[in-house]
Amino acid sequence: MSTALSVLSSLLGRATGGFFAGITSAAGTVDSLVDAAGATNLLSYPDGYWEDGYVRITDATSSAYGDVRKIKSFSQSTGTLAPYGAFTAAPGNGKTYELYKVFHPTNDLDQAVIDVIGQRQLYPLLHRNYEYDNLVSGSRLLNGSFEDWALATTPDNWTAGADLTLTKDTTAPFHGIACVKAVATDATTLSQSFVATATSNAMLLGEYTVTFYAWVWSDGASKIRLYITSGGVTTYGAYHDGDGEWERLSVEATIDATGTVTFGFDMAAETYYLDDAYNIGGLPLYEYTIPSAIQIERNAFEVELQDSRDYPKGCYTKIDPVNYNIIPQTDGTRLLRFRNRPSDGYHIRVRGMGHLSALTTGASTIEIDAPQTELVIAQAAVNLYQRGQQGDKQMDEATQAQRLSLAQMRLAQAKAAFGMKSPATSRINRRW
Repeated sequence: MSTALSVLSSLLGRATGGFFAGITSAAGTVDSLVDAAGATNLLSYPDGYWEDGYVRITDATSSAYGDVRKIKSFSQSTGTLAPYGAFTAAPGNGKTYELYKVFHPTNDLDQAVIDVIGQRQLYPLLHRNYEYDNLVSGSRLLNGSFEDWALATTPDNWTAGADLTLTKDTTAPFHGIACVKAVATDATTLSQSFVATATSNAMLLGEYTVTFYAWVWSDGASKIRLYITSGGVTTYGAYHDGDGEWERLSVEATIDATGTVTFGFDMAAETYYLDDAYNIGGLPLYEYTIPSAIQIERNAFEVELQDSRDYPKGCYTKIDPVNYNIIPQTDGTRLLRFRNRPSDGYHIRVRGMGHLSALTTGASTIEIDAPQTELVIAQAAVNLYQRGQQGDKQMDEATQAQRLSLAQMRLAQAKAAFGMKSPATSRINRRW
């Protein structure tokens, strides 16, 4: 569910003045655009109707794609309009375009929509719902469910060895919405390491016996296994049996109090799917970092705990808020701190609201669709009319007041009809 800026801009054009979307019927020239054929064309508009309006070439296959020009003249008899400034190239035949009679499509319409989203003028009425369960109680591994990928080639917080190609796979993850597809062309590894210093998580594991778990899919026997390296010693777990099914692998080792501890996948040449990696053991863990994208709103933030750690796809139930606190940190992050820590090895799901993605180019999108887009259009229209302009022409006070009043009425109606609710409340977990 998403809507592009180009679509929102077109909707705003329809809502605030004359708008037409057509397809050229001839190649035209750098000084003309022609649309005089087909069921819908420009022949139905009188001479001069589109003059001082704007044309935007929207067909990505046109050499003039993206051009916006003010219209100098329009001839009804030939369905031809001429721009004040030449197109970068002839628009071409059979190319889509849009006409705006009132507002400039980029300077006014695009920017009005960008401002509504970027300035969060409708938050929290419009928001993105987040459901994040990339945390496991007692685990110090980061991004163990492989949901976060700042780079398309490697999941966040993990290090890939040579001869390994990684992609984020959302077709059939074992847990959550994504897993890792790993294609190894030779013996290689995927790992995550901690330095055993006084400020690292690894120090909390020192001199404890720790178990590393991960779910792995493989159809090659004795090809992939887990390992832990600590104090210069590497301990390996059992191999996947290669039956073409998901299998939870594990390895256990005692962690040295100094140096580096590494948790990893040891792979031979093969294709694998990896998911839901975590470790347990060490001193009790009470604190977990809340993703920065989730806003902490009253009655719209929930923490849930997995019912059974052996079934990650199973049910979750809500933790009563009396059992945790949200602790802001000096670096801007926030910690979820449990008063009574849950047992190790259970997925922790954090649910809440976040801001919609910022819009930049025409192809960029926000995470809403109709009818919520009506709210964006209504707010953008109010903003345009509050500026007191009609394109590049000043509106008289009466016209401005009338159009602003209508836009504000539509906005109020849209807020009442299409405002989004906060995430639904789930049942409370009393298992404490």
